[in-house]
Amino acid sequence: MSVPDWIRNNAEWWATGKINDSAFVSGIEFMLENNIIMVSATSSENISNDDIPDWIRNTAHWWSQDLISEEEFVNSLEYLIREGIIIIK
Repeated sequence: MSVPDWIRNNAEWWATGKINDSAFVSGIEFMLENNIIMVSATSSENISNDDIPDWIRNTAHWWSQDLISEEEFVNSLEYLIREGIIIIK
């Protein structure tokens, strides 16, 4: 399954400050629930958005502008979750 267009819009809006972290995180949660992002997690998937690193804003922006692939964007989110930078509770 590919990432829906609304997630790409959210990525751009979040990267440019038009929506807050919570709105961006809701897109990540959607991708987890729909197996677009594949990481092991508990049954309750709530993401802590307290410390989303700034570089992911650049990654989201680049993806929204087709400067990097969807796979690279999804891989970066999977990395953040796997490394515990974004926490799935």
